Amino acid sequence: MKPFARSVVAASFLVVGGWWIVDVAMSSASENGHSETAGMSATSHPTLRGISADGLVRGMAAGVLYIDRDGDGYGVAAPLGPDADDGDANVNTPESVLGVYGTLEAFLAHRGYNVGNLWYVEHPDGTAGAKRTFQRIGKGLRAGDVVVFRAGRYRGKHVLASRQLQGTANRPIVVMAYPGEKVVLDGEASSISTKYCRYMIYDGFIVDHTEGSSKAGIETHSSSFITYRNLEVKGHYRGWFAMQDLHGVTMADSVIHDNLASHGIYLGARDKPCSDITVRDNIIYHAGRHGIQFSGRVRNLRIEGNVIHSNSYGGVSLVNGVHDSAVRGNVIFNNNRQGVIFHDYDDTPKSGIVAYDQPNNVVADNIIWVGEHSWSGSAHEPRGHAAVDLNDSTAKQVAKLGGTVIRDNVLMTSAGPTVRMSDERFVSGVTITNNLMCRTGGPGRSLRVARKDYRLLATENLSEDISGNRFADPGFADVSPANWARPEAFDFSRP
Repeated sequence: MKPFARSVVAASFLVVGGWWIVDVAMSSASENGHSETAGMSATSHPTLRGISADGLVRGMAAGVLYIDRDGDGYGVAAPLGPDADDGDANVNTPESVLGVYGTLEAFLAHRGYNVGNLWYVEHPDGTAGAKRTFQRIGKGLRAGDVVVFRAGRYRGKHVLASRQLQGTANRPIVVMAYPGEKVVLDGEASSISTKYCRYMIYDGFIVDHTEGSSKAGIETHSSSFITYRNLEVKGHYRGWFAMQDLHGVTMADSVIHDNLASHGIYLGARDKPCSDITVRDNIIYHAGRHGIQFSGRVRNLRIEGNVIHSNSYGGVSLVNGVHDSAVRGNVIFNNNRQGVIFHDYDDTPKSGIVAYDQPNNVVADNIIWVGEHSWSGSAHEPRGHAAVDLNDSTAKQVAKLGGTVIRDNVLMTSAGPTVRMSDERFVSGVTITNNLMCRTGGPGRSLRVARKDYRLLATENLSEDISGNRFADPGFADVSPANWARPEAFDFSRP
């Protein structure tokens, strides 16, 4: 990836979640003639982080739709198809893999895979090699085994079903597409299903359902140390559905889109809590509900470095039990509701959903943009919603969100507040600091508590933990609400 090429005054660079991030000393530009600073001197400024022109895919035009880090046209959901190695523009097809490394085993070693047995699964219509199926070899897989699917579309009820497979930390079981080949999993119930497994990696598949409705592209239950990477997931009821007793599970470097009936990623727990879940460096768009939702108890959920846009509900929804977790370094924009939501609510007794407290969470270093128009043209418009929303809709009204920290974000809304709290009791336990806030409607609703709106300068009278925020235009290149139907037109770089 090339470094940021534009000139920015008082800027430094670092990489967060695969994006080039720039810390920028903000100018005195203001929105609609308004500029307010709370708790800062004239020369101080919040730590702001904005996507540079050379982002996840060399610019937002591609970065909102597909991943191509080496700029060769190949990648996850990229125009030319899957990339054999997205860190090397010279290695993108099966032929180039063998041309550079000589053997597939040598390439896998380069990728860091410690290969034991190497198995091939060939499409039934193929003619070369042994015609093994995953159903035949799956039960016998051991730590260090690698299963490679050759090109083709594989159909079935559960195309790739793993049950009670046990890898190890140093020798996981790897199930992958042949590097650079287009391997499509098209399941009637799910395309990848993992239950009661440990230490597995799934890599490089296109998970695409084309006929009727499918419950989930990927489902994960009661499993630990499972990694999904370099996947395109589309055309399902929901993209990834993972529930109950999950630990050390990661979704990374994937594009999850056009799963139009439910959440793009739906994670959760009922009576068996989860821990150490990571959603990192993904692009998530066109979900029928939220881009990402976690419902239930989880400790150390990390949602980092993602681009989450154009979803029918909000960007990130955390409900009924998420604690000691972080939403950090994401670009969340053009969704139909809030950017980030913390919500406790009552459900039917039989559902197993309980409104647990949600303390000690961090929302930091994000760009959250809430516009005026629905990306899909639906009747529900986003213009009145907050960038960050803390909401207790339970009957007892006792949910606790203490220890929540909202810091170092760029929060942009239309008519809604940048931050909303449904109840006054949240004020004493929530830290809001060092954010840049911007509203089309001006600074009069920088914060909403219960039904009362506050200008930014008045917020510090509410709590000593609300300080150091600023109301001003961040100066992004193009974040016009008129781009609602063309997310690729958004440009969060600073000219």
